[in-house]
Amino acid sequence: ANLRLPTLRQPVTLASTVELRWRGQQISVPLTRVVANTSVPSWTLLGPLANPGGATADLPHPIETTDAGLAKKYPGQDGEIGLTKAERPADLPVLAEFVVDFARLFGPRENAAAYALTWLDSDRDRDAVLALGSDDGAMVWLNDKLVHKNLMARGYGSQADRIPVRLQRGRNKVLVKVTQGNGAWQFALHVL
Repeated sequence: ANLRLPTLRQPVTLASTVELRWRGQQISVPLTRVVANTSVPSWTLLGPLANPGGATADLPHPIETTDAGLAKKYPGQDGEIGLTKAERPADLPVLAEFVVDFARLFGPRENAAAYALTWLDSDRDRDAVLALGSDDGAMVWLNDKLVHKNLMARGYGSQADRIPVRLQRGRNKVLVKVTQGNGAWQFALHVL
């Protein structure tokens, strides 16, 4: 069966038993698997913005330094732009990661950048790993502190960059910038 569930926020244990008959004997095989989708399911996006130099360039934009900019408009590649949402589709298979596809959302682009913003809630201070895959380069801020910068032209690889971080108890702000040279333009972030 093709099992599809809405976004999982907690690990779920799936258990089943397979009953086989072989040479007149009944054989029961119990199967148990813990599944959890660790990819972030919801983002607030801003893009496309100019990024002369493409995948390896870093033209800073106001969203990198202030929350005040979240409600206003920005000069984008096609004129004034605002924020938009990207949510994990309910029909995405339970083990599939949620990949934000900027090229699908904004159309084909060259020499561009886009931002994705989310908040992670933690019940305590804890060590974690942000596992990032991006096409092309990426930068990540945690609670307004730059924790990762890998500006390069590359194809998408799930969880290619591993970023050790310390989450604070309560709400943690995560901002991801994905740069674009040309071609595919996407990312996904997992919290491990």
